[in-house]
Amino acid sequence: MKISRLIYSIVLVFFSSIVVFGQTKLEVLEEKLQNAPKDSIAELHFLIAKEALFGIPKLDKVSSHANQLYVLSKEVQDKRGMARSMDLMAEVALRKGDLNKVVECAQQLDTLARVLKDSQTLSKSFDFLADVFLNQGKVKEATQQYYKILNLLLPQKNYEYIGYYYFKIAMIFVQTQQLDSAEVYYNKIYDLPCQGTLGIKTKENAAITKIHQNNYIAALKFAQKALACARDIEDTRHEIEVLNLIGKLLSTIGNYEEAMPYLVEALNKNIKSVDSLNIGLSYVALAMVNQKLENYPTAIEQFNLGIEIGKKIFKDPKTYLGEDLGTWYGNLGALYQKMNKTDSALLYYNKSTDWLYQKQDQHGIASTLSQVASLLVEQMGAYNRGLDSLDRAEAFIDLNENSGPVLFAIYITKGHAYEGLNKNAQALTYFQKAEALAKKLQSNVELEAIYKAMADFYSQQKNYKEAYAYQVLANAIHEKYLSEEKQMEMVSLQIKYESEKLKRENLELEKNNELQQQELAFNAQLNTRNRYIILGLILLILLLIGIGTLIYRQKNLQTEFKIMRLEQKALKAQINPHFFFNVLNSLQGTILSEEPMVAYKYHTKFTKLMRLILMQSDQEGIALNEEIEALRLYLELEQLRTGAAFDFEIVNDLEGDDKAIVPSMLLQPFVENAIWHGVMNREEGEEKKIIIRIKGKGERIVCEIEDTGVGRKQAELIKQQKSNKHESMGMKVTQNRLELFQLRYKMPLNFGIQDVLDPQGKIFGTKVKVEIPTI
Repeated sequence: MKISRLIYSIVLVFFSSIVVFGQTKLEVLEEKLQNAPKDSIAELHFLIAKEALFGIPKLDKVSSHANQLYVLSKEVQDKRGMARSMDLMAEVALRKGDLNKVVECAQQLDTLARVLKDSQTLSKSFDFLADVFLNQGKVKEATQQYYKILNLLLPQKNYEYIGYYYFKIAMIFVQTQQLDSAEVYYNKIYDLPCQGTLGIKTKENAAITKIHQNNYIAALKFAQKALACARDIEDTRHEIEVLNLIGKLLSTIGNYEEAMPYLVEALNKNIKSVDSLNIGLSYVALAMVNQKLENYPTAIEQFNLGIEIGKKIFKDPKTYLGEDLGTWYGNLGALYQKMNKTDSALLYYNKSTDWLYQKQDQHGIASTLSQVASLLVEQMGAYNRGLDSLDRAEAFIDLNENSGPVLFAIYITKGHAYEGLNKNAQALTYFQKAEALAKKLQSNVELEAIYKAMADFYSQQKNYKEAYAYQVLANAIHEKYLSEEKQMEMVSLQIKYESEKLKRENLELEKNNELQQQELAFNAQLNTRNRYIILGLILLILLLIGIGTLIYRQKNLQTEFKIMRLEQKALKAQINPHFFFNVLNSLQGTILSEEPMVAYKYHTKFTKLMRLILMQSDQEGIALNEEIEALRLYLELEQLRTGAAFDFEIVNDLEGDDKAIVPSMLLQPFVENAIWHGVMNREEGEEKKIIIRIKGKGERIVCEIEDTGVGRKQAELIKQQKSNKHESMGMKVTQNRLELFQLRYKMPLNFGIQDVLDPQGKIFGTKVKVEIPTI
């Protein structure tokens, strides 16, 4: 609640000066128009319309002058004048909620901008369309319009408007709870260089938004950045605005002493610029800080100075700013009440209500009358007068979201008044009303006040059980409140630290500038020594480079040696030698059994396979078709040797691809395992089949070897039960060859093995999958 009131006061304070001085400037422009030469009439229509938009907008006046500007511009085909009038008309339509008219004006602006080749006017047309989308709840479409604007502005490095649209996008992300995205744009705003008044306002608005989010440290950083920008471009008016903002921000978190220098500087600059309104506002801001610091005489003096200036400016309570003077009277009355000067407090409370009656500000009247009642009941014991004031206050309550705290004050004060009159039933009724409202408001301050009041009330009635219960509730709220205060103190300390850090950095910067001058003189004397140091460093770097090169070459030699060893192993054991012995034994058996045709077939296939292997022994890779042919010969020989105990099938999806090169006989060990540890362990009559599939996958070749054998686990058990404990080296050689391949070509070569399951979930074979990148 405190923060929202602060933001309201900030907006009101700076909007105030625009209104008062805006009215004066508008009158001057209208007088000029009456006797203006023909060639300046159009320009004056534009200036009057633009001025009428500020402060309390006079939309009918804006429309009238914008229309006249359009007519005059169209007569002489002044496209820029027509664009300016469309801009004003779109603004009026937007404020009146006529979205169709806004779209129509934006489209005409777009057309004129493209004729003029004016990116700024084109940006305005996109901006108006974004406003229409926002009014329709289409935040995505609105954001797209802002991105279009940024695409126009970024190449031009128009940082003033770039920051403005960054802020608009950030606000959309905040409203849609995309806080990380919003933070990206806040950081962009913070990092933008200072450029123009709008650049200052954007950083200032970012600070106010951060205050809304209770992120006071970030708020202070943005405000300090805005202040630096205002000083850089010597914009005194906005410098004063930001000084006041920083002062009020520091006051909000309890850093009253830190706030004071900023507010005093703002006051001095206002006095220097003879800005009466802002002088008054500065006095009131300082008075409120001195009140918090309990410097009551100074606070009273400053309130009176502000009020005297306000009385000269706010002559008519019905103007927008009349509320300020009524509030200031009320603040001074509250200060006298704290000092227990009841007569003075009543005097200023009455002045406040008189002003607010003329203003017809019902909320303000109700608030001030409840303060009067609090004084009468709690400090003067005038219970009936207090009740009369509370009844009048309640009659002015306009039930809305802002009336809750005032209505709570009325209820609790009525409870105290009836308690003072010993009308306990009525007192309890109003205390209970206050309790219900405090719970609805979810305000710790109000809850603690009513719980304490009810604890005291029940204690006076000797109902100690209820008194104790409410005191426990009050203590719990107080502890929570203290915790929040401690958090605020931590934030305050951190802000003090950041402020001190900034001061230290500025001092260090000044010292560094002095030291730089000294260093330049000192460095001139050290040039000779520095040359030797640099020369020594160069020699050291060259030495390190030489050592590094030697180490690198040594590692390369080790790698090459390892590759050579693996190549030798691969050449020695491309196929398990036992295969050759077994084939020769089988060939001998067929010859002895006088089966010459079978022996001839055996011999032919065997010699073909041997020829292929010998031809491939000195090659890094072979064509895929040759590798498949070698596998086919090997499988046919094993078929002959086992008496056609198994079937096989090779499915090649890459048939005809002569360009694919793969390592030679890489798949043979997997096929060998599939025969002797897979299908040959199956019982007679069971299906024994091996399927080899070759297919492409991008720039890789996928090879699958699937058998209908007993599976890996059963094969291992059978192997352990056999008396012959011979262990095939085929798989180990293959693993070495994979390692060789990856070292040589620095390309991964993967393979995996898994069991094949039948529909009942039983193991029905093994599948090996090998992925080979082509060489």
